Amino acid sequence: MQRALETYVVPKNISVNSRKKLSPIFRDTTELTAHHSLSLKIREAVHQSQYLIVLCSPSAQKSHWVNEEVRLFRKIHGEASILCVIAEGTPETAFPPALTAGGREPLAANLSGGKDSFRLGVTQLAASMLGVGLDALIQREHQRRRNRLWFLTASSVLFSALMGGMAFTAIQAQNAAETSRSEAEKMVEFMLTDLRQDLEPIGKLDVLDNVGSRVADYYDAIANADMDDDRLARQARARHLLGQVAIYQKRMEKAEAEIQAAHDATQRVLKRNPNDPAAFFAHAQSEYWAGEVNYRQAKYTQTLPYWAAYDDLASQLYGLNPDKIDWIMEAAWGRGNLGSIYGKLNDHKAALQNFEEAIAYFNIVLEKKPDDKAVLKEKSNALQGAAHAAARIPSRKKPSDYMSECVEIYETLISKVPSDYLLKFNLIYAKIDLSLYDVTYNYNPVQDLKALTAYDPKNLVWVELLYKESYKQALSAFIDTDISSFKNYVSVFREAEKFLTQSEDDKSIRLDAARASIVGIMENLTANKQEDARRLLKQTLKQLEQQPENHKKRHARHFELICMTHQLSDIEFRDSLIKAYQKIDTIKLEKFDPLILRRKLALVTLLNNEDEIKALSSALERQKEPLKGQESDCFRG
Repeated sequence: MQRALETYVVPKNISVNSRKKLSPIFRDTTELTAHHSLSLKIREAVHQSQYLIVLCSPSAQKSHWVNEEVRLFRKIHGEASILCVIAEGTPETAFPPALTAGGREPLAANLSGGKDSFRLGVTQLAASMLGVGLDALIQREHQRRRNRLWFLTASSVLFSALMGGMAFTAIQAQNAAETSRSEAEKMVEFMLTDLRQDLEPIGKLDVLDNVGSRVADYYDAIANADMDDDRLARQARARHLLGQVAIYQKRMEKAEAEIQAAHDATQRVLKRNPNDPAAFFAHAQSEYWAGEVNYRQAKYTQTLPYWAAYDDLASQLYGLNPDKIDWIMEAAWGRGNLGSIYGKLNDHKAALQNFEEAIAYFNIVLEKKPDDKAVLKEKSNALQGAAHAAARIPSRKKPSDYMSECVEIYETLISKVPSDYLLKFNLIYAKIDLSLYDVTYNYNPVQDLKALTAYDPKNLVWVELLYKESYKQALSAFIDTDISSFKNYVSVFREAEKFLTQSEDDKSIRLDAARASIVGIMENLTANKQEDARRLLKQTLKQLEQQPENHKKRHARHFELICMTHQLSDIEFRDSLIKAYQKIDTIKLEKFDPLILRRKLALVTLLNNEDEIKALSSALERQKEPLKGQESDCFRG
């Protein structure tokens, strides 16, 4: 903390009475317990200092001398100049008595949440000491980080050029001095670790690709006889990086080629070192990425053997050392991956079992590291997967139980790191799922998504979810005849749709033309243009009929069209649509999906089919969900 404050660079564009730095900062390092009073040195420092920074902790709360120093400073300089930092514990367990004397409730920066919390705490203290707004310094810090990332990007290009030269040298001089090769290996290690770690979060795919290519070229230029196990492992990691970047760029042929090359290299190392945990680990990564390439292309049958092999290797690592956190995490990821692939293969029983085993592994790690942000996030992913599986089979826990725990974890994490926007997005997604599995949990995500997209309007994943959720809310407002809200949500929907249509950054974005048509139908109905609505409704139905019967979106749009015919009061047209809807394969297959069950219940209630009503009501009652389909407004589900 002292070093961070003394080296803090005051922004040039912020006026702080010509003050250019926060140093010097006095920190006493003497042992006070042997003294009968505060030393002269400390008393002089207290008199001369403008601020007192109190590092609060349970130990500080119990310290007589910390309390005396706070009391003396407060007497001389008053309360406003005392700044508090929670290094450990909570205000109740960490504040010395002199801080709270007289009913004072000091605010404190909290450093206990990792690097982000420490950085924010330093900025809060700097803002107080400089007498400027916290936001101004945060914006300055963001600019500094952007400059640093620009420097890293430029450095990576320079490193890439150097690596190209090294590859040429390796070809021309196989017998070069071992010291030169050692330096090259160090640079390779830097590029595959530190540089990659800095570039990955900001999405510099082109630079990452260049880094991986240079490393791969370097090793390709080395004769096979000189490729020992360490070099093969580094080459494989470079291939993993190239494959990963290619996956993100949707270049699947390149991804498959790079991952297969890595797979061959790590397999050679494992065969030569069948008892080496490092060889196990390296080949496990190859098995994972080989599966990931297939998974991203919806080749789920081909994915399974790779992820089963990854899970087997991860389990063996865990068996070698059950106390090592890294191996426990590998075992957890292995089971989580199997949960995901079994879910895609509609084996929901196997999916749930694997997700629950993954959760159990994550809990083992959390017993050792209870506040670890990364582990808590991984556990949340597994909980979400378990909820999806539990919604489709009879299970010991309800889907909403898994999702409630997931939401609670994300809310706790965000309370510690409120500036983490990715966490906020994950929380929104979790709340949406919770509202799906528990209809008593009312959540409208549109405002939260608008705040996210305002922060980063170019994040297509966030905009796409806003597009989908604003459509749902527009439909709900239309059914509730809340015309004002309906128009607001349609405006948000159109804006998101326009942005996604114009974007060329992500080829995976797929706009649903039927959604736009249904919005048009609702607009015509609110304007009392019945014939225009009827004509557009029939056109939309023809669009849907061109899609495969088991298309994921088809049953949802088809159901919404039935809602529109209900608004048209066209009973004959509505009933013909219901009969066609009930033939869709997806509807027959999904016996436990709560959303589909609610739709089916709404329709059989409308048709007054008593036997179907009882069967569906029983299925929903198993999930402890209110039987909304039995109400007069049968489309609220």
